[in-house]
Amino acid sequence: MDPFSDSGELYQIRKQFFSGQYLKATDHQLDSFSEPAVPKVREYILRSHLILGNYEEVETGIQNIEDTDVSKSFELYTLFVKSNEKEPIEEFDDFLTNVTSDSEVITVLGSIYLARTGRIDEALKLLEKNSANNSMECISIQIQLRILTNRLDLALKDISNFSKIAQDDIVFNLTESWVNLLKGGSAYQSSFYFYEEISQSNTSLKNLICLLILNLQLHHLPESAEVIEQLKTINEADVTNGDLLANQITYYVLNGEFEKVDELREELITQNSEHPYIVDYNEKVALFDDIVAKYH
Repeated sequence: MDPFSDSGELYQIRKQFFSGQYLKATDHQLDSFSEPAVPKVREYILRSHLILGNYEEVETGIQNIEDTDVSKSFELYTLFVKSNEKEPIEEFDDFLTNVTSDSEVITVLGSIYLARTGRIDEALKLLEKNSANNSMECISIQIQLRILTNRLDLALKDISNFSKIAQDDIVFNLTESWVNLLKGGSAYQSSFYFYEEISQSNTSLKNLICLLILNLQLHHLPESAEVIEQLKTINEADVTNGDLLANQITYYVLNGEFEKVDELREELITQNSEHPYIVDYNEKVALFDDIVAKYH
């Protein structure tokens, strides 16, 4: 388990990174931390820069990583992200096959890469190394993959074991909230209260979008409108890749404001034509057209 978890000198940057406050995470200076904490701090800073698309900062920071395997994993993962995460990278595959290090960050970056290229089973196998060592993030990613593959039974088993080692950790709290969303009922309400609280104490685009989704699911339309207005004040819109627009569309559909729906849909197509909302919408339009053509 990470000795610098949700207590001690890494408390703030961990909270910022996992709650989506990436700009704040990148503001930290390495020389303000003890030597043992520096590798983990550098990791959070570099990963935050990756999410923000600051590739030059990442490439500069990689040069200061002493562990050559960790440095290589960041180099290859950055290459993957810069390629818009479309296709596997042969060099990254070879690296993950041959690397002997059980470094947590190598496992995290490698498993995310494998999952995003459609190789869930390979990602789970890679994660087994560190989840066995109580790596909180590895356990969290493992549970996310269970959710993505509709294995709620396994996710529930994993979260039960996870709760025995990390009930007060931000990574556990986030992961539990995702599982609760699938469980539904009173568990769904627990997720809502969690995101409501964390959005107040650690405000970020990521948390507010989650809170908006939960409000929309619960048909809390006035509250949804308030969150949308709050989201517009946060200067990280490029990080969402269209998620804010997609959920605004849902709000206006539920509110019956269809002129705004059409306007925002066109804006989302311009911003990100491959957003899941647009892909799903186009599939439904094509299906409707086929049905009309069949019975015309």
